[in-house]
Amino acid sequence: MRKQVQLDLGTPALRPTSARAGQYSVAVQATPKTNSALQLAQALRRTPQVLGQATNIAKDLGAEAAASTMDVEGAMNDTETKGILGYDKAYQQGLVKRHFVMNEESIKERFMGLSRTDDSLKQTPEEFIATMEGERQAFADELLDQFGGNGNREQAIQALTGTFVDNLRDEATGAWVDNKKDQAFMQLSADTSDIIKKQGAAAGLKHAQAEINAWALDLKPSEKAAKLRGIVTADAAVLIGQGKLSQAEALLKEASSYSLHGNAKLFGSAEGKKEITLALKSIRSARDKSEVSFSDNSKGLGRSVDALLQDVANPDVTTEERTASALRMAKRAGVSDEDAQAFAEAASAGGIDDMMEAYRDLARNTENETTRDLLNDQLGEINRAKKEYFGGNASTIGTFSAEDISDLKDQREAILREDPNTPLTQLPTSVNGRKMNVEDDDYKALLREERLDFGWATSPSQLNSITRDTQSAITGKDNARSFGAYAGEYGTAIKNDLSAEAPALWRKAKYDVAEYDALLQDKADKLFASYQRRAELRGSTESLLDTNLSSTKESDAQEEASDNRTVRDMPSFSATAGVSVSDIMTDRKTLANMETGRRSINSADKKRLIQASLMDYGFPTMDSLDLELLSDADMGFEDVILGDAVIREMLPAFRGYQAKQLLEDSRNTLDSKDIKNLEKIIKDAQGSIEKWMDYGFDSVEDFNRLEEAQEALRNLNNR
Repeated sequence: MRKQVQLDLGTPALRPTSARAGQYSVAVQATPKTNSALQLAQALRRTPQVLGQATNIAKDLGAEAAASTMDVEGAMNDTETKGILGYDKAYQQGLVKRHFVMNEESIKERFMGLSRTDDSLKQTPEEFIATMEGERQAFADELLDQFGGNGNREQAIQALTGTFVDNLRDEATGAWVDNKKDQAFMQLSADTSDIIKKQGAAAGLKHAQAEINAWALDLKPSEKAAKLRGIVTADAAVLIGQGKLSQAEALLKEASSYSLHGNAKLFGSAEGKKEITLALKSIRSARDKSEVSFSDNSKGLGRSVDALLQDVANPDVTTEERTASALRMAKRAGVSDEDAQAFAEAASAGGIDDMMEAYRDLARNTENETTRDLLNDQLGEINRAKKEYFGGNASTIGTFSAEDISDLKDQREAILREDPNTPLTQLPTSVNGRKMNVEDDDYKALLREERLDFGWATSPSQLNSITRDTQSAITGKDNARSFGAYAGEYGTAIKNDLSAEAPALWRKAKYDVAEYDALLQDKADKLFASYQRRAELRGSTESLLDTNLSSTKESDAQEEASDNRTVRDMPSFSATAGVSVSDIMTDRKTLANMETGRRSINSADKKRLIQASLMDYGFPTMDSLDLELLSDADMGFEDVILGDAVIREMLPAFRGYQAKQLLEDSRNTLDSKDIKNLEKIIKDAQGSIEKWMDYGFDSVEDFNRLEEAQEALRNLNNR
């Protein structure tokens, strides 16, 4: 009894009587069953009554019926004989052919798949041929089991399995031979590569050559040489990819001198010369590429090394933080994850000595030439830091006076004020010719205070984010009308001005990051509003420069203004430099005296011109200070810049208010001498206090607020 086998024949399980094509139904003739003889008889009545012709007609009809059958599997399961005179034979042959055609890919894969399985590749040629013959017979038996019952069909199955399947069997056998060779050569390549690594190119090639000869393959000498060259060039390509360029170059050099026989060199043929030329070119290209990017990579690694040194130098950095920093540095150098992790653990275990030992081991043991060169390139900086920063004598610990430490603090802060991001290891540690030890508690206290004061530059604040958001608001389309052509200028200004304010805001926040961020945002909002007002005024003022001045009011102005005809003609509106205080005051008087009305300038435009003058020049002297003009412009002291002369007049009042506040806050803690000194300051400043009280200043906070605003205005005017 044959075993029933289910095959995926790729045909529908049903026998539809119609097929759909888009929105249309196409009638399809169903598989003929009991009416085949009737069809033939009808056909014969319409054709000549000659047996040969009838047979031909029957064959044609049978073939046509098979070709038109939609459900091939269903038709082949039908055991009924259909008609006479060759009809059924042609019909059954047509069905079997269609079955083979429709399932060609799956049948082909069945046999070709056997050529590449692990089990088949372990077989001898005789064993594999037996396997293929068994598979061919099993396939034929399966078809007969499933579709037998009709003699003509069985005959067709036997015939096609004897041609179609036999051809597949032969094709699969050929593929098996090729796969067997490929597997053998792959294994040989692996073995040869291993020998080359351990014993050199000559030993590896000698082994490979002996193995190929022992296989007794029908290979030409040129083909054998090509196989050997392929092993060498493949190994060279791997080394190039790993950055081991010198090793790749040495391999090719040694292999090129290997003799196949006599004077015949491995790469001596024309094809061999091409191959080694291409391999050497790849090495040169890789080396050139490495050299081009080395500088940038070195800078990037330098920053990572510096960050690690900072963490080693900082007593408040945890072991976990130092490990993370070391891991980032190693990965930046391009070492493997495993080597990076080992380095990070070793480098964070102790101080600078442990870090340096781990670093040298990393550079010494890496096989990637570029990575090794990058690491070695930073050794100079690490050695410098070790000597200059970490080289303090332990015997000096606790021997520095408060004055020494204060002196050292001043040195370091002078540098940090210029660049708050100056690396820790580049700041001075010596005072009066003696170097402090980084383990000195006094040094650690100085460092913590320093890091606190300049924490605004290193804290995880939103300074950059707030700056970017404000810049986007200035240059964005929503504020295009306000800022216009000045958007770029004020977009740059917000970055500079907010950075300039950062230290004071950091101290004001008492080193609290959240409070610092809130102050930064508030300052950014105020600067934005100030810039916007200034930009709008500058934009609107430009169109008012050609406004005619009243000849009557002109004559009432000072003599210097008598020739003015338009606003643009005024010295303070036409000159970019060298404008005198006298010119400014004269022009302001002219503006103040301008008539407003229908036929002249309106009051709003007049105000804008006065605002423009005040914003550009402020009050350079006490004589120029005009509260009435300031009021007419709807402006305050925080909107206009005050000259040095005005500030000097203001200082006594400021000091007086400071003394008042100190006396009120600390009277109980002060001695009588201090109290007398403060009272004297207040008395001496009384006149100035009263004067500036009339201007609206009656507290230290008022003066502080003015100072802050003045700094921002000076920054704007200096651009």
